[in-house]
Amino acid sequence: MIKLFKQKAWFLIPTLFVLSVSFFFILISNKSDIHLFLNKFHAPFFDRFFSIITYLGDGVVILIISFLILFVSFRLSAYLISTYAATGIFVQVLKHLFFNDVLRPAAHFKEMAELYLIEGIKLYHHHSFPSGHAASAFAMFLCFAFSTHKKYVHFICFLIASITAYSRVYLSQHFLVDVFFGTIIGVTGAVGFYYVFYGRERTWHKLSLLSLWQK
Repeated sequence: MIKLFKQKAWFLIPTLFVLSVSFFFILISNKSDIHLFLNKFHAPFFDRFFSIITYLGDGVVILIISFLILFVSFRLSAYLISTYAATGIFVQVLKHLFFNDVLRPAAHFKEMAELYLIEGIKLYHHHSFPSGHAASAFAMFLCFAFSTHKKYVHFICFLIASITAYSRVYLSQHFLVDVFFGTIIGVTGAVGFYYVFYGRERTWHKLSLLSLWQK
């Protein structure tokens, strides 16, 4: 585990830093105040930017990416799909069985405070905790980071995962605490399945649709 942490430090250390900072604010303030504070910072460019990048945490997008990766690597595709499926199921169990009554910002603040909302964004009102998009984004991009030894790729994956997760707060689809725990779930899933698919070599690990086509 320590060896893995050192190898992927350019993803994992920034992730731990962001989680630590988020946890500090979650401890000293309530989720409503945090959301209202963050909701003050907006601009037309970021409205459009976060409206688009948030789809990187969408299940359909992840499944499409997993399918395309089959042409490059069966192992990475299987790793990504397994991690997404496991974390996604876990998130849905939490949402519907244990935190079914947790409202999303749009419903939570209804008639309490005025939020800055982006026109054209369909807002959800229920099953806020935890954030499935945050879990999926960190699961997917940590899978990508684990599949290469290039440090700059690790950091780029961290940045994209973080921005995707934060988009849920920017768009008022989730509170910071939802994204915080979603991130932990995504990272935990990617680390766990890493040992399943990269713990030891198997004959099919080096195969891909392209390699089979060439044969």
